[in-house]
Amino acid sequence: EEVSNVVDTDCVSCQARQPMEDGIFTFCCVAAYDYRKGYDVLAKAFSILKARGTDVRLKIAGSGTDSRAARRLFGMDGVELLGSLDKIQVRALLYESDALVLPSRSEVQPLVVLEAMSTGIPVVATESVPQNERLQGACSIVPTDDADALANAMGKMITDYSSYDGVTIARQTRNLASPEVVGRKLSELFAQAKG
Repeated sequence: EEVSNVVDTDCVSCQARQPMEDGIFTFCCVAAYDYRKGYDVLAKAFSILKARGTDVRLKIAGSGTDSRAARRLFGMDGVELLGSLDKIQVRALLYESDALVLPSRSEVQPLVVLEAMSTGIPVVATESVPQNERLQGACSIVPTDDADALANAMGKMITDYSSYDGVTIARQTRNLASPEVVGRKLSELFAQAKG
């Protein structure tokens, strides 16, 4: 049985969100600036969305995301490069975003996916995200290294956004990844191993 990463579901919880004043749909991406994280694919997908006339914003945070290389790659309108953020700043970013996008080429158990869903926002991610984190009604999964598929899934999320139920997404995440649930699963596994 898979045991989820643990999320402090009390700290990163679902809250009612105020629509952005300017009405622009906001994606965030939180990952170190590294080839494995697929930022080149995200840049291409975002430019595809913009070329289609989609009114969208992208906020990117993580180690190296404010580097010269990142600024060169994302030198386009609507992108904000934030660099490294602490846990509280990441939580604030999730609360001011409509959805998380994670274009990774490889992941083990990305904590940020669980944190995003714990705040009640949906996720667009690649097949590299483990099956146990792909919550029904919360995750759109696309093939790795496919900018067109990523752009299409992001566009569909914007179009279908009113159908996402943030409270249900947060509840499903709590049932998967809260300290109590993970602790209980680990206790059961240890008991079985002893038994």
